This record gives sequence, structure tokens and C-alpha cells, in this order.
Amino acid sequence: MKKTFYISGMTCSACSSHVNRSVSSLDGIISCDVNLLTNQMTVEYEGITEKDIIKCVKDSGYQASIHKPDDVKYSKSFDKLIVGIILLVILMYVAMYFMLGLPIFNFLKNPVVNVSVQFILTTVVIVLFFHFFKNGFKRLFKLSPNMDSLIAIGSASSYLYGIYNLVLICINYFNNNMDMATHLSHNLFFDSAAMILVFTSIGKLLEAKSKKKAMKNIEDLVNMVPNTCNIVVDDEVVEINLNEVKIGDILISRVGEIIPLDGVIIEGEASINESTITGEALSVDKFSGFNVISGTTIVDGVIKYQVTSTKETSTITEITKRVIEAANSKPQIEKLADKIALYFVPSVILISVITFIVWMIISGANLDLSFNYAISVLVISCPCALGLATPVSVVVASGVGAKNNLLFKNSEVLENLTKIDTVLLDKTGTITTGILEVVEFKSSLLDIDFFRILNALETNSNHPIALSIVRYSNNYTFDSSIVTNFTNKIGYGISGIIDGVRYYCGNSKYIELININNPYEVNSGVGLYLFTDTEV
Repeated sequence: MKKTFYISGMTCSACSSHVNRSVSSLDGIISCDVNLLTNQMTVEYEGITEKDIIKCVKDSGYQASIHKPDDVKYSKSFDKLIVGIILLVILMYVAMYFMLGLPIFNFLKNPVVNVSVQFILTTVVIVLFFHFFKNGFKRLFKLSPNMDSLIAIGSASSYLYGIYNLVLICINYFNNNMDMATHLSHNLFFDSAAMILVFTSIGKLLEAKSKKKAMKNIEDLVNMVPNTCNIVVDDEVVEINLNEVKIGDILISRVGEIIPLDGVIIEGEASINESTITGEALSVDKFSGFNVISGTTIVDGVIKYQVTSTKETSTITEITKRVIEAANSKPQIEKLADKIALYFVPSVILISVITFIVWMIISGANLDLSFNYAISVLVISCPCALGLATPVSVVVASGVGAKNNLLFKNSEVLENLTKIDTVLLDKTGTITTGILEVVEFKSSLLDIDFFRILNALETNSNHPIALSIVRYSNNYTFDSSIVTNFTNKIGYGISGIIDGVRYYCGNSKYIELININNPYEVNSGVGLYLFTDTEV
């Protein structure tokens, strides 16, 4: 069995690697892929249950569900961040006014008052972003440190060192040792503790925005088909949810609607745009007995059709599944990044400790300098880009590809594209912009009259050819004409009365149906004819 789970609490590639390793160690797991960008885990398994997998994820420190959780409110995070930025700006001013020569209230020049204000502001920022400490130390105690662990250690160390100095400042101040108290007030790390949290939160907010943007094209594909459809019950049309439709039910679709499910036409005729499936720009005329495909759009006509698939088995759903699977699959470079991430965070913590020790030796036990370098190593080494760059690229490529009717079986295909030096195409019809254009016309009428009549007729149609005619006719200036008795004959063309004369516009079959002589020949492209009951 293969199933997708939604994972909560992952913040970096070390998290996704840890979840992958934990679930893969279960007996009965055939394959497991965890995607940091989509927060999804695709698992193929046998002999165990969903509950076993969810419990394993929970034991490793994260949450798993088979249902997509509600999105965290963006506005709440944004409001919290704005407050954090304002407090950080005030904190930086109070902490660095002396260094920058900025004006400040006299009472804040007192070292005890100044440092106390810094302590209070930093404490509020820590409370605002306490989830970093909660998640980071939780991962650390479970011996699976992640990016939050680096942030938590760096910020907590700076904060505790600041409190230590605050105590020393108070002792020296009340012992009238003002020089030492003032000196110590310039060697605090309260601003660093707050800055780490605020700037990381800005990064996470931008990261979340990037994820959302990367997933948009895939979401558009998923949401392309409406959730409701019109079903025929006892000669009455009723709107129902798509999930309630069964194979054999009769649905009805009209002009402009997307066909929600695969089926066979039993009544009516329509011109259908199938470019989402086939890539062909021209719409296809279909009649009773023809198959219709979910995700395609009716350009002209009305049809009743018998459903041959459910929502879960329809063509467009299968395509969506393939796109999501491709986005969730991992190319070799991402698998390598995951392996590195497993050892990356512990290595950074170790390097930070070594840095502290080395600088204590080099600087002659200068605690401030050594501590500063050790904290810097922790903070700048957060492996966000390491685990996020590749999955963002894969999802963007899969989503944009799907939007342009290009489907990838898996992400390794994308990686292999870099090795291609020759592309062979079996036909040219689908390698186009998908927009038809007028390339040539011949007429015994004046050009203005010719396109005035064409424009009047084609404005009443949504057919791709009609739209191209209307676009081209805008090159001419003429008075609009009124069309009466307009008719649309699917598979042939359209007609209507203009200035007392019935004009027809359609293909060569339409001319044969009217039974008049056709003196024109079409050498290439799609031929369209304007004619009356007597001449072309």
C-alpha cells in the first residue's frame, strides 16, 4: 500500500532526514520519501498500519496525519514579527547609542538601568519566539538536533551570558566600581540573542512565502476541476458534489464549463478544447458515442454523457497525482543533501565548541571574544538553503511544467535534463504557443467589408479559430454590424443574417452541405470559408 502523510514541525533538511530515517527503520516499510517543501511523506508499506507510522513520527518528535492540516495563519506570524522588529530596533538603539554617538535619555546612560532595559526587551522577544527554544532543545535532547537547535543554543547562550554580566554590573555598581560596571555594559549579547530570533523569523516568513509560491501551480492544477457538477436525475438537472458521482451516472456540461469526469456522450454535440491533455490548440468536435476527458473545456455546444470514472480515477486526477509524486520524489543531489544534513548540525555544534576553546587559548582567556566567535559559528551555519534549494527547484519545475502540459514521471528526469544535447520531436503540431493566427486570406470583397462580416459572426463564438479571426480583424477600422438569427452547427461552422443576407463561416464540409461551388484552395494550415447561399 502507498499513502501520503502530512508532517508538522519540520524546519530544515535535518528534520526531514530524521523523519525519513525513523520511518524507514520500521519493519514493513518498502520505501519512504519525506519532502521538506511540501511537508509530505510518501510511504509504501505492508504488514503495518497507518497508526504505526504516525506513532513512529510522533516518537521522533514530529506530528503526522493523513489529512492536510489547516495552514498556520500568515497574519498572526506577521503581526508577531512586526512587534519583534520594533522591539529589536529599540534594543539596538539602547545597546549601541554610545558606540554610534546617538542621543539618549539621561536615565538610560546609567549602566544598571541601560542593561536592565536591554534584559527586559530581550526577554519579551524570547517569549514571542519561544517556539525556537521549545522545538530546538526538544530535538537536541532526542539526539536529533536541527536548525532550531542551533538557533536555540545560540540565542540562549547569548541571553544567559547577558544575565551573567548583568549580575556583575549590579555588583560593581553598588560597590561604587563605576568604571568596571560601564566596561561590562559594553560587552553584552542581549542584542545578539534577540537579533538571532528576529532575523531567523524574517527568513522563515520569506521561506514560507517561497514555498507557497512554488506550490501555486500544482494547487491550480488540483483545483482546476470544480467540486460540483450537474447530474441528470428523472429528466431534472441537479447540482451535486463531485465525490457523490458514480460510474454510470448521466452528467450535463455546457459552453465554458470544464468536464469534471471522463465519460461517453449519449446526447448532444460540442466543440471541446483538449489542449490541457493533448496539447493541441484546435478544439475537437464530438458527437454521440465519442469519449470526453476530464479537465477539458467545452467551447461550443451542450452534451449529456455517461460517466466512466470516479473523481479518484479520472484522467485529470491521475495527472495531478503524477505531478505531486514527481514533486515529492528526490533527485540524487537532494538525497546527498539529506545525508549531509544528518551530520551537519552535530558537526556545527562541535565546531562551535572547538572555536570557543581555540580562541580562549589564542586570546589569553578573553571570554567575550571567544564567546562571540562561537555564537557566530552556530548562527551562520543554519542549513536552510542546503535542504530547501533543491526541493523548491523541483516543485517549481513540476508546477510550471504541469501548467504548460509537460508532465515529469519523477524529479530525476529534471536532473537528467542537464545532460541533454539533442531533442527529437515526432511532430510539430503541439510544439506551438497554442494560439492560432491568421497567416493568409483571399477575398473578392474589399478587405474592410470582408473582416466586418467575419468579425460580426465570429464575435458570437468562443472557438479558438473565431478568437483568432476577431483578433486579426482589429487591424481594420469599420462600423460594427448586427447579426440576427445566429446559429452554430457543431463540426461545420456558424451562420447569421447581416444586412438582410445570410452569411456562413465554416469548413469545406459546410460548403458541401450548402452545395455551392468553391473556387478557393488551402495549401497549408486550417482553411476557413466565408460564403452565402450562392457564392464563396
